[in-house]
Amino acid sequence: MLSFFAILAPAFAAIPAQSDGYAAFYNLDYDRALALFERETGQDPQNPEAWNHLAHALLHRRLFLEGAMSSELVGSSNSFLRRQKLNMPETEEKRFLEAVEKSIAICEQRLEIRREDPIALYAAGVAYAHRGKYHLLVRKAYLDALRDANRSRGFHNRLRKADPSNPDALLIPGMHEYIAGNLSFFVRMLAAMTGFSGNRERGIAMIEEASKRGKKTGVEARLLLALTYNREQKPKKALPLMRELSEAFPRNYLYRSEVLLLHARAGERDAAMAGLARMEADRNNPAPQDHLRNLRESIHRLLEDRTRS
Repeated sequence: MLSFFAILAPAFAAIPAQSDGYAAFYNLDYDRALALFERETGQDPQNPEAWNHLAHALLHRRLFLEGAMSSELVGSSNSFLRRQKLNMPETEEKRFLEAVEKSIAICEQRLEIRREDPIALYAAGVAYAHRGKYHLLVRKAYLDALRDANRSRGFHNRLRKADPSNPDALLIPGMHEYIAGNLSFFVRMLAAMTGFSGNRERGIAMIEEASKRGKKTGVEARLLLALTYNREQKPKKALPLMRELSEAFPRNYLYRSEVLLLHARAGERDAAMAGLARMEADRNNPAPQDHLRNLRESIHRLLEDRTRS
């Protein structure tokens, strides 16, 4: 007989198996991931997803190197809107844009032959999502970011109509629904100018479904859902997701750090401090010392805030 808690637990499938490139990517080994994705584009140059993988790694390596990989990017303060432009070297920026544009061009060719080609619809949506994030974080070009977000969502909405059972087509539209329903009035007004207003509750439901059943988006959906629950002041709902990710990718000290921060936000002092002690003593998968110092300060600050509230 199932236990009461097992009945309540969401029916999440196991994290899908990852390619060698994405195993490196999610373990923060971006140089290895880039090398593997470069090889993939050489071996299969007409695969639009190969070019998306390369673009994904280029952008996220730069986010990581610039210290922009944190839940603050989608936190309750919308601090990502106030961040300075991401410093992306010109050669790296050029390579990123070439990869995205190559993916889009291949998708357009495929869609001319077959209007509802599922591979092309999915890949085009992802390519525009990558470029939208680039416009937002590197160029700070909000209207360009919104236009690409609309294109991205449009392709995945077409995929949802062509294949209603495809869970990977839910993540980008769901993320847009949620974000657009929560941003400042100014940004919502800009979004409305491009024909989109968003719906918070619908967005959460779509991200939850992508997290439960997604294959290509299995990892990203879990991460975004955890960040969403965190933003919704539900750290205990986010904890199982981040714990699963941290166990699947043990070299990703950012995932392990988020687990501890969620414990602190939930007021679970013993779990947060014990986990911090384990991270500080871990010699197999060490985190940088400056990161550990900042993490300790953040945990103490969150615990103090909980005590005062």
